[in-house]
Amino acid sequence: MTPKLKYLLAVLVALLLIAGVWLVYDNYPTVPFSMQNHALETYSPEHSDGFSENHLGAHVIIAFTKNRVTIINDASIIDNPDLVKKTKFKKTATARAIYSAITGRTDFKKANTNLGKDLGHAFVSRSKNKIVLKNRKLTLTFTRAKDGNWVTPDGTIWFLHK
Repeated sequence: MTPKLKYLLAVLVALLLIAGVWLVYDNYPTVPFSMQNHALETYSPEHSDGFSENHLGAHVIIAFTKNRVTIINDASIIDNPDLVKKTKFKKTATARAIYSAITGRTDFKKANTNLGKDLGHAFVSRSKNKIVLKNRKLTLTFTRAKDGNWVTPDGTIWFLHK
């Protein structure tokens, strides 16, 4: 074998290896099967009461696929001071993390409505009473409430649906 042929063969093997690793990484399921094609959703902040609390200041939906997570900010109340006073909006660490993941900012300004953001590849683990969502932009922990819904540390109630 000539040196050029050896070099070409080595490059070809390296490219095939890289492509194979990428395909496995991209197709490997990192969300539990029971949560794939489901979403965690908050109650609308305008209608929050003692039973359906939402401290985020927006109607937020976190949608799961096989290995990706999309977060959708729907009906934000941050820009409406009257609604902020009426609701249970608090600038908690959970709210900051979610707004930072959506907008790239943590100051709650210009949190546009109907803003969706693909958070990309995420690792989700689920046990009997806990869901942990981790990726490079967002880490959230949900614990099961007595009524069967899920709660973040700030007290926001989330429900899992298809």
